[in-house]
Amino acid sequence: MKVSIKRKELLTMLEFAKRFIEKRWTLPVLKNVCLRASEEWLRLRTSDMKKDFSAILREVKVSEEWAITVNVNQLYILLKKDKSYMLQLSNNDDGLVVQWDEIKSVLYGIPAGEYIAEIDKPDWTISCSTSLLLDAIEKVSYVIKEKSFSPSLTGMLIKQIDNLVHFVGTDSFRLVRYTAEADLGEFECIVPVDALKAIAPILKYAISIGATKIKLWMDYQKLSISISGGDQEIVVTTLLIQGNYPNYDREEIIPTSYSGYMTVDRQEFLQKLPQIMALTTAYLNYPVKLSVEDEKLTLSSGKTDNGELSATLSCHCLGEVVNFSVNGRFLLDFFKKCSFPQIEIAIINSNRPVRITGMNDNNVEYIVRPLVVD
Repeated sequence: MKVSIKRKELLTMLEFAKRFIEKRWTLPVLKNVCLRASEEWLRLRTSDMKKDFSAILREVKVSEEWAITVNVNQLYILLKKDKSYMLQLSNNDDGLVVQWDEIKSVLYGIPAGEYIAEIDKPDWTISCSTSLLLDAIEKVSYVIKEKSFSPSLTGMLIKQIDNLVHFVGTDSFRLVRYTAEADLGEFECIVPVDALKAIAPILKYAISIGATKIKLWMDYQKLSISISGGDQEIVVTTLLIQGNYPNYDREEIIPTSYSGYMTVDRQEFLQKLPQIMALTTAYLNYPVKLSVEDEKLTLSSGKTDNGELSATLSCHCLGEVVNFSVNGRFLLDFFKKCSFPQIEIAIINSNRPVRITGMNDNNVEYIVRPLVVD
């Protein structure tokens, strides 16, 4: 009844699996991982009934078929403390038996027959670059909140327009649009941000094992991502957010022309901005004023209850650049996430949305509403 498996390989899959359980559920089985040994593979599965994780490991030795569910966090902690190369899994009347070296542990389990049904995989499939989807998640998901007054704002829009795929996220105060050349066909969906956060580490792992392509399976209700590499196969399925995404591609949201542009060094900006924000407060939305004079940009906290701070850095200006205030946290988020050495800030006036992009690179557009500050 034993399954021989590499500890590190199983531990990696459990680390992914933990992201797909619902921490708030009181039903014990929903905190469990379902382990199923069959012929030449071991399968792991977790689910919170909205998103589903499944991994098949083929580099194992199976002496007999069996299945059981055990608490995924307890199993993960147990294996993380161990340093052995190989271990053996089996089940008995009490639960899952884990053995390595001279150590034997039993985790009490729940029969696999009591585990929840799997989310069906959609029918329609296409191939996609692994790095494309990972880049999109990293560039867009940080502006999306898991809870919002509008369900569609809790997910990332993926939409094919001509020869470009658009990935869009917003919290209604700021918006990120990432565009990349790819052909996903008539592809459009809204993927929940909590699913994206769970998927991102799996995509990084896929790239590390040479899985440069993934398969996307989609219908109107769900999206599945299939990854194959070496002796492993991972399938992630998530329910999609229903409804229409807000019409963001409008002049009042993303202006098509601007009156002024300033270019700043990203590293210099990142050094100065946190110092200014030391005096700003959350209840005032961390206001930071940007003012330009003689090719110098001044960042200012304005007058606060604790004093005021300002810092000056060099910039290059083009056109009519006006002064404006913005949430410093929003600026900090973008400057930390992007990798452009030079950043371009495009402005119309102190009340219209500001566009921030990489210099000569509009693939990632960051749109921020200015603050009205007395």
